[in-house]
Order: sequence, then structure tokens, then C-alpha cells
Amino acid sequence: MASSSFYSGSSQDATNVNAIEDSKNAAALSAAAAAASALVAEGHENAITGLSVITGSVGSSVDYNSSTGVLSVPPGATGATGPQGPQGPVGPTGADSTVAGPVGPTGPQGPVGPTGATGATGADSTVAGPVGPTGPQGPQGATGPQGPQGDTGPQGPTGATGPQGPAGSGTGDLLAASNLSDLADAATARANLGINTNFYSKTQSDARFAGADDALALAIALG
Repeated sequence: MASSSFYSGSSQDATNVNAIEDSKNAAALSAAAAAASALVAEGHENAITGLSVITGSVGSSVDYNSSTGVLSVPPGATGATGPQGPQGPVGPTGADSTVAGPVGPTGPQGPVGPTGATGATGADSTVAGPVGPTGPQGPQGATGPQGPQGDTGPQGPTGATGPQGPAGSGTGDLLAASNLSDLADAATARANLGINTNFYSKTQSDARFAGADDALALAIALG
């Protein structure tokens, strides 16, 4: 770059001015390059801070998708198993769960064990179980054989006396209307019936007991 007319003097002074101008221009170029580098660095920073890493498939290569910002890295080979570390301390006992855990599958049935001793007889229940519903009526079965004849039942009460029948016409019969007056021999009939024949008529009885009544009345009056 040419020097301005401001600088005057020897040729040495002109050389110094040119050197200063060159330094100034170089500094401006460096500043522009630094600004461009800063923009590139900022872009890289944004790409790195927004980077998402995923695990690729086995045997794949590292791949970066600039449009999505996803870096795919294949898994490495499994390393050797390290030595087992020491057992850690026992943790505190957990609280009792209020929710029962799931029931595991039923295992195979074991062999039948020996029969145990018979337990004590339980008390009779005082409450009858519920009666189930009545089932449908089945078909009528065949008539069974006749059973044996049962015992004779007790005799029933005597029925009312029926009306008296008409008098018969037979010979030698006694008629109820005659009131035993048609007996052939009353004395023989009394003997056959075992009736005592030593009896008095009503008139004779009244006369005999009248004297006794008089004697009893006299005894009561004499005190």
C-alpha cells in the first residue's frame, strides 16, 4: 500500500510507514480470520452441546447425522468378567407390605402321605344349613309289590241304638211290651237268674220299717 503525503522525509521513514501499514492490514486479516474461526467454533459447540448419542448395531461404524444431531456408536466387545467384589452389608428390614404378592404357579402334586389319626368329634351344630332349591319332579316309578297286611286296628265306638223292630210272631217268644208277664213260671225264672226269693212286697216293707222309724224317733226324744 502506498504511503500518504502526510509522511515526508527520508526513504527510511517511508519504509517504516509501509511496514506499519502492512502490519495493520495483516492484523485486520487476522481479525477477520479469527472472527470466521469463532463462528465455526460456535457452530461446533452448538453441535456438540446438542449431540445425542445412541448405540448402533454390532459391527456397524460410527455415524453422525448432522441434520438430526445424532451420533451412532456401535457397542464394543464384551470384556472379561472381573473378580467378584466383597459382599455388602445387610440392608435394613423393610416394612410389612399391606398388599399380598402374586401367587406363584402350582407345583406338581407330591405323593400321598400316610393317613393321619382321627380327630376329635366336633360339636353338633345348632344352626341348620340352608335348604337348597327343590329340583324338578322325576318320572313316576313302577308300582312296587303289595306289602304285608297290617295289624287289625282298635274297635270303633258302639254306634247308636237303632229303632225297635216289630214284634215277632214266633211261638214261645217273650214280647217286650208284656214286661216279663208272659213268663211260663216266674219263680223258676227267678231261680234260674239267681235272684233271692226271700223278699217282701212294698206293702210289707213299709209296715216293717214304720215300726223302726217310731223306735228311732222315741230314742232321739228321750236323749
